Amino acid sequence: MDRSAQLRQADTVLSKCGRPSAPAGSAYIDIPVSFLYQTVTAAGTSAQIQSEPCVIDGDTNFVLRAISGFNSIVSPYSWPAYFYRIKFPDGSYYNGNWAASVGDWAFARGSYRMVVDGEVICPPGSEIIVDLWPGANPTNQGNPQILFEGVLRYSRKSLYGKAPVPIPPRYVRNPNTNIMAPEWMTSAKSMETPAGWEDEFHMYASPTITVAIASGAVTPQLSIACGGLGANEDFVWNETRYTAVFDGSAGGTPVVKVTLPDGYALMENFIQLAEFAGPMPKPAIVPAGRSLLVDVSVFSPTGTGNCTVNLYLKGARRRRKA
Repeated sequence: MDRSAQLRQADTVLSKCGRPSAPAGSAYIDIPVSFLYQTVTAAGTSAQIQSEPCVIDGDTNFVLRAISGFNSIVSPYSWPAYFYRIKFPDGSYYNGNWAASVGDWAFARGSYRMVVDGEVICPPGSEIIVDLWPGANPTNQGNPQILFEGVLRYSRKSLYGKAPVPIPPRYVRNPNTNIMAPEWMTSAKSMETPAGWEDEFHMYASPTITVAIASGAVTPQLSIACGGLGANEDFVWNETRYTAVFDGSAGGTPVVKVTLPDGYALMENFIQLAEFAGPMPKPAIVPAGRSLLVDVSVFSPTGTGNCTVNLYLKGARRRRKA
């Protein structure tokens, strides 16, 4: 019997709802594995939106746990300001709107990769769809690469009723292995879900907010409504990321002020976007159908042009259990 056949000794069974699931009391063996997506995008006016699959090969379920994005530094390729979307095999999106950009969005190899909360099951032969848009007229060709990290999960009958042998998480590929960048810095796993509720990972991409700067004079964008965070469900906001891009000769320090739907302001005055980014000290609940109000401006503005800001709010959709 080959190795994979031994690992697949426990087949899935149908649950009461008719869904394939592991037998009760079965235990698992997780084998770390990664799937790499890479492509080349065109330069100039020939550039267009690309929608391509990353095929999940294997003989058992791939459990996606983290995503990294990086770029080949071999000339003549560079990393344009990509907008991207990632669609999982079950039809759900990692980000509900175009997110910008793969390079600036804190993606990196190693311990600061983006953790997927919770794990996403990808059946063998399924596809993760990557949509990339390098912009209307990028200067250079691009060679983007996105790494989907996780494990191949096998069930074993021989371990029926026994818990798998624990492995110290600090020394394996997943979760993050750098003790100077612990899991809670990039994950909502520490967030407790109340009894009777369930959380599903979701990341909200805000509308693009453009702040005009003319000869050093700024026009703040006030009370920008960010709605639909959790669609028809409450959104548990756990972490904030952002991009801020200046064009023309414009420059300065982007600042933000955010007010919750109940009127509570998260800060009494504008603060730097860089200071606001990162885990929330306490998760904020945005009720279904309600909106955040966001004020954006630029301190110490110079030159003429625009500052374009996008916020990315990482958290979960919360719903009552059936």
